Amino acid sequence: MKQLTTTPGYDAEATISEDGKKIVFTSMRNGDLDIYSMDTNGKHVKQLTHELGYDGGPFFSKDRKWIVYRAYHPKTDQEIAEYKELLKQNLIRPPRLRSGS
Repeated sequence: MKQLTTTPGYDAEATISEDGKKIVFTSMRNGDLDIYSMDTNGKHVKQLTHELGYDGGPFFSKDRKWIVYRAYHPKTDQEIAEYKELLKQNLIRPPRLRSGS
């Protein structure tokens, strides 16, 4: 085992690509919960999402052309304020989930 990240705070929800060359993960290293990728040796870290809100649980599609993840992006001033206040406490409030058809 070897630690690959050294940023303070949340680096988690990691998935390794099927070919074993890339990792995608959720991090708060920029002050928001965003998706990042890196090589499996911890090099070449790249931020993939940039919109305010929770982006997490990433994984690669079978052909490694897509990254699928959960997202919640607050829209109203109230939602944004609540999200930021919770984030200061290292918390998030799960949004209501809806089923699709």
